[in-house]
Amino acid sequence: MKKLVLISILGAATTAAAQQASYHYSAAEGLKQARVQMEKETELKLLEALEQQRLQEERNRMKTVETLNFNMVAEPTSVPAPAAVITTTEPATF
Repeated sequence: MKKLVLISILGAATTAAAQQASYHYSAAEGLKQARVQMEKETELKLLEALEQQRLQEERNRMKTVETLNFNMVAEPTSVPAPAAVITTTEPATF
């Protein structure tokens, strides 16, 4: 009878330990899922901020390009080529 009671007590203790371990495991899983979700939200906010900054920089660059004076490039001015200079060391013959 003592063996039966001892086995029963050990069995109950093992079951309780297993349930407690299961609870800790499921609590850990829940915490892990919450952390992963928070990481995803943080990364999304960072990406949104980065894309917003890139968009603003592109707008600023567009304004800079629009304010440049491209008339000089569109209408080239004709500059006469310099006259060719020929130098010789021999005396000219007429």
